[in-house]
Amino acid sequence: MIILRRLEFQEQECNVTNNQRSKTGDSNSESSTPKERDNEYLKQGLPAVEGLSNEFTNVKKAVRIEHDTFINTCSSLASRIVEIRQLVTRCASSEIGSFLKEMKGFLEDCEEELKLVREKQNRTMELVKRTAEYYQARGSKEKWEHPLQLFVIVKEFLGMVDRVCADIIVSFPSQEMSEPFSVLDKRNRFTRLILFYLRKGREETRSETMASERLGEVISMKEEVIKKACSIAMKAHELPEKQLYLVEKNGGSSDVIFGFPGSWSISDWFSGSPFGEKKIDPHPPQFASLRSIGNDQVATVNEAFLTRFQAILPQLQNEVGKAVAERKQIVFTGHSSAGPIAVLMTVWFLENLEKFIKSDPSTSRMPPICVTFGSPLVGDFIFNHALRRESWSHYFIHFVMRYDIVPRVLLAPLSSLEPELKIILHFLNPKHTTPMPEPTEEASALYVTVMRNASSVACHAACHLMGNTNKLSDTLLSFVELSPYRPFGTYVFCTGDRELVVVKNPDTVLQILFYSSQLSSEVEGPEIALRSVKDHLNYQSDLQNLETKGVAHLDNLQGLPLSSNVGAAGLGLVLNNLGLSTRARLCLCAAGELEEQKWRNLEKINKKKIDIERGLLALEGYKTRCEAGRLSYYDAFKLSKDTDDFNANVKRLELAGIFDEIKEMLKRYELPDEFEGHREWIDIGTRYRRIAEPGRPKRYRYTQRWLEYALKISAGSSGESCFWAEVEELCLRTINMGLFEDVKAHILSLEKQVDKWVQDRELGDDIFFEDSTFVKWWKTLPQLHRSGSCIAKFINN
Repeated sequence: MIILRRLEFQEQECNVTNNQRSKTGDSNSESSTPKERDNEYLKQGLPAVEGLSNEFTNVKKAVRIEHDTFINTCSSLASRIVEIRQLVTRCASSEIGSFLKEMKGFLEDCEEELKLVREKQNRTMELVKRTAEYYQARGSKEKWEHPLQLFVIVKEFLGMVDRVCADIIVSFPSQEMSEPFSVLDKRNRFTRLILFYLRKGREETRSETMASERLGEVISMKEEVIKKACSIAMKAHELPEKQLYLVEKNGGSSDVIFGFPGSWSISDWFSGSPFGEKKIDPHPPQFASLRSIGNDQVATVNEAFLTRFQAILPQLQNEVGKAVAERKQIVFTGHSSAGPIAVLMTVWFLENLEKFIKSDPSTSRMPPICVTFGSPLVGDFIFNHALRRESWSHYFIHFVMRYDIVPRVLLAPLSSLEPELKIILHFLNPKHTTPMPEPTEEASALYVTVMRNASSVACHAACHLMGNTNKLSDTLLSFVELSPYRPFGTYVFCTGDRELVVVKNPDTVLQILFYSSQLSSEVEGPEIALRSVKDHLNYQSDLQNLETKGVAHLDNLQGLPLSSNVGAAGLGLVLNNLGLSTRARLCLCAAGELEEQKWRNLEKINKKKIDIERGLLALEGYKTRCEAGRLSYYDAFKLSKDTDDFNANVKRLELAGIFDEIKEMLKRYELPDEFEGHREWIDIGTRYRRIAEPGRPKRYRYTQRWLEYALKISAGSSGESCFWAEVEELCLRTINMGLFEDVKAHILSLEKQVDKWVQDRELGDDIFFEDSTFVKWWKTLPQLHRSGSCIAKFINN
């Protein structure tokens, strides 16, 4: 309303300007056509409307204020003052001097200032409240969450006005908009033009969001296959206990679907630790890809699910091999606790696809698809990071009913839910034969426990998304253990209103898992809790009419409507159907912003490729000049006799700064997950590592691991850049030749590696120059050892 009045005022100003023009004898104004006058209004009014965002800058800033935090700030400060006063009182008996006097004066000043702040806060909030109530009474039947939501609505409207202005600028003049514009009366013409474009923009947004695309087109999978997979996943639960999987083959179909039965025993959900987690064994790795390469961290998975997978795999391998040989599209599927088995089978297949192809070159390179229904979480954030790095994430499709408790259950520790979960699993077990009443009380207790823990996980994640620098949340982790499990892949949320919401951002999925199952009121608690259990069995019925369901994409997370009271169409309606509050939407926007920031970071370091290339070329030229003077590159660095040596060291330090920046970003996971798989950066990192040595700082380990992982060679086997560091270490240890036997094994290992590195051209011939540190040291070794050394041929020649 405020903004519309501002628009009306601007329209009046336009009229005054026109009147002034007519009085000064502007003959063209009377002879101009309606369309020309319309365009004239646009030219006069558009700059003023574009300036609305600047006029309401403080309103947009107010959106960032968290209401509860703002309201409780004074109380929190007051309690801190009380604590300090108590501390000062306890110290009164032992402290002397002016400290107590100064502290008492400080506390009195604090209390007086806090009193003034509290009065200003009350006056401000009273004004905001009256303003909000005035406009709410006129425009909405629903109660807002808090008065500050008025600012959210205004910010949304300003954003829409900005987009409309941009559209007008792009399309001006436009035949499409001139027709409805020409029939508007003169007085409200400009205001109505803006409203016309707002309506038009809203309709376009709705048509884009609720597109005519079908789900199969969105996730690249036929609806028939999805429904078939769901049917097989449910059917697999009825298998005899000794039958570990179900295979569905259709003669006329190119798909082979493997379904797995779920387990309803709590020991097959939790094992050992509070959350039942276990790190992937790196020696030898069960899943070589499930790790962070540079940070050298392996993924964590649910141990019980991993154990079941390992029991099924030996029996399944031959069946999968046959399907691959027949060039079939392999689909792994599972409902409930069978979902993680399907997930791990898919990862196993993706890792071994090349082996299948090598054994039979005619084998199809068609990757598998994993479809789960109501699956609990299975791995941590490194699990997700690894799948995205390998570009495998889109092979995993997870269907989740809005209130289904099972996809959220592993966010709580076993100790907090074991009695209730046992009863719920028994209720869900399709094989139980004895009639069982609805577990209303157990469902309520389970729902409360799971959602309480989900709240802790989601809030901690939201702090990270919003760039919270307060260390308190991290400190709390030393006292409160949070679930390690995180989502991955593509999630399809079933809202229950003939609508499907597709989400690919894992941080967004985590927030939706928490916020979408919130209660509107405490009264509906028992009903929603029981529904959270029953919904777990409703996937097959809900997906029967898959072709008729609307599909919404939550991919442009930064353009989400923040208020549930505005835009109850298109994307706003989708978010309402998921039950997402303003706070939830802010978390979703933050997730989108974090993802965008990662890509901006990548763009930033990609721009430095030119500087890196120039630096590497300069160092390579310096190395060539050293070799021409029969001086090893490393020794030239050590001696640094002339300007050329100094400049080379400066260039090396410049490159070190760039790669240190990259290392820190990787350490904090601030680059896209795909970064460490980029071949170009692997090559650049390898060149840098080999030319910018000596030393053994962590940045070299990052680039070394990139190469070793890309070539699928053992860790440490590409350590040629640490050659000089090894030589310096051995020089120190062999100063007293009496210790030779103690380091003999180390020396033999280094010589063997040098032989290989030289033949592979990973080390240059300069290391064998007569005056090089390496040759001088090697010649101090016992004659008996040198005569039988595998590198004697290089040094003697």
